[in-house]
Amino acid sequence: MSESFEEFLAAERELGRQAWAQAEAAALPEQDLAGLDPVQLRDDLADCDANQQPTTAALLRAMLDRAIAWQTTRARPPRRQGEAER
Repeated sequence: MSESFEEFLAAERELGRQAWAQAEAAALPEQDLAGLDPVQLRDDLADCDANQQPTTAALLRAMLDRAIAWQTTRARPPRRQGEAER
């Protein structure tokens, strides 16, 4: 029974870590989001996962998700055939 309680506590800590990371990423100003490089964030995230840094990894994962979502909404739509370039 002790093991399942420890697993429960670990899961609760992880949920709290994720919620904190998502709140921090949500608070980033647009100018900061514009300057984020998703490839660099992905590389940094892989490094944190490899070095067992769960708090930093959670923050980077939330920042990566927010940066990609932000950049996707601001991507220029593809030109239609025959449309003049501006």
